[in-house]
Amino acid sequence: MKFWAFTALVLAACIGYGQYWWFRDHALWVPPPTKLPAVDPVQPLPAGVGASISAAVERPLLWATRRPPVIKKQDDRVVDEINKSSLLAVLQSGPQQIALLRGPDGRLVKYSSQTQPWRLESFDGRQASFVTAEGQRATRALQSVPKR
Repeated sequence: MKFWAFTALVLAACIGYGQYWWFRDHALWVPPPTKLPAVDPVQPLPAGVGASISAAVERPLLWATRRPPVIKKQDDRVVDEINKSSLLAVLQSGPQQIALLRGPDGRLVKYSSQTQPWRLESFDGRQASFVTAEGQRATRALQSVPKR
């Protein structure tokens, strides 16, 4: 019987101390001030480009013959770029060869036997042959320099 009495006394003391602590320190707690995150100013989005009427006429909605627009793949763009370029020079030092081409946008591009996706395969003095890892080939003739 004494054990249960002692347990009840300890339990009552714990509850009493908890109530004392709660009412004494409860009013002392103040929540910390709110802190807003730093957010960069947001720029408005540019106005969207609407679909053109010609696109709607070319590909009418709800027609059985409607097909998605043809979008050139990256490979096609690279093939077009090398086919529209002009060969300016081929430099050779031992087994190393470097072809200099002027792209359709006017910038200079160089290709060697190690470049990707196109690499210089051969040069016979007038024409340079280029090849990709997939086996696509392109040949560019050496552009003559205009006389002044």
